[in-house]
Amino acid sequence: MRLKRYLTSDPVWVFTTNFCEGFPYTVIRVISNFYLATTQVAVELIGLTALFGIPWTFKFLWSPFIDRFFSRRQWMLAMQALLMLVASALTLLSPFPGLVPVMFVIFFVGSVFAATNDVATDGYYMEALSEERQARWVGLRVLAYRIAMMAGTGVVATVGAVASWPLAFLLAAVIMGAFFLYHLFFLPCPPVRPPAAATAERTPYFEAFLTYLQRPRIVAILLFIVFLRAGEYMLHAMVSPFFVSIGIAAHYGWISSFVGLPATIAGALAGGWLIARFGLRRMLWPLVLFQNLTNLLYTGLAYRLQDGGYAELSRVVAAATVNGIENLSSGMGNAVLVVFLMRLCRADFRAAHYAIGSGLMGLAGIFAGSVSGFIVRDHGYALMFLASFLAAAPALLAIPRIPIPTEFDKRPADT
Repeated sequence: MRLKRYLTSDPVWVFTTNFCEGFPYTVIRVISNFYLATTQVAVELIGLTALFGIPWTFKFLWSPFIDRFFSRRQWMLAMQALLMLVASALTLLSPFPGLVPVMFVIFFVGSVFAATNDVATDGYYMEALSEERQARWVGLRVLAYRIAMMAGTGVVATVGAVASWPLAFLLAAVIMGAFFLYHLFFLPCPPVRPPAAATAERTPYFEAFLTYLQRPRIVAILLFIVFLRAGEYMLHAMVSPFFVSIGIAAHYGWISSFVGLPATIAGALAGGWLIARFGLRRMLWPLVLFQNLTNLLYTGLAYRLQDGGYAELSRVVAAATVNGIENLSSGMGNAVLVVFLMRLCRADFRAAHYAIGSGLMGLAGIFAGSVSGFIVRDHGYALMFLASFLAAAPALLAIPRIPIPTEFDKRPADT
């Protein structure tokens, strides 16, 4: 009885449900890219894995169906079972290079399931917990998501690189299956809100979009949101193929997990502190420039290492150092964008406006990531990393024109 109380307690299921958000995302968005790089697939096809981000960008379009039909718990269980089947299918197909097009389709279908699971999980969290308890466990949610990413890049990707990819995807299927079984038997069933209350809380999409676009200098605002992280998405699409090309594929997992991810977290915390201490207006230029200038470190790294001639230890140290600095700057830049998106939200459209902004943020990234492989094929990694720096130019040029008040949501008509 005591064990059951523990297994159904808030911190346990908060951790497991958010782990099940981060783990499929890592398998589909990160490990798919690395898997293709290690199997010598054409680099332009590897860049097309950026298209797997489309469901996460547009998941707000079908989120009302999750509110209206069935419970969020049922949606979570269904999606997690399907994601386990996706990983099982990848286990069977990964030994056969000729079936890569089929795997592309399976990865994309899996991304739809994973994005839907994210919507259901976020809704379940707000449904099952009071506002006070939601605030209490928000840090645990972030921790669980990051641990899931470390499990994906640090364990699954490393198993694929040093052992075999069927074993790696089988491990992913076992992990998803274990969490699915736990949720099936122990995930609490919160009371479902009455239909009338749920309907009253919905806001028409048309009105949300209209109010989002009805603000001064909207063109500059949209350019900033859409292009700020375009170069980052472009660069990250080619990092794992680049590591493979310079002969350090076996080190990709631990560098991503124990250098890149902690640096990203540290950057986000530092960026948030700097913004809180000095204000968004004063920190916007320094943090955005730092985020984009670090892409040039990869340009230099590619020029130095692409032709070989360095010992493996030197290549690993150089790649890990650049990866850490770039991820630190990425975390800082992400803090800027998150704060900016939140301040764009009007109080009466807070959730919808943030979903619109975060969706727009991924649009240029999907396109930039998709073309990155073609640039590498025709011009090499160094010029591609240079192009990733230039991809954010529209956002940088828009900065002098964007309004940066203290809080947009309290003054929706202000500039």
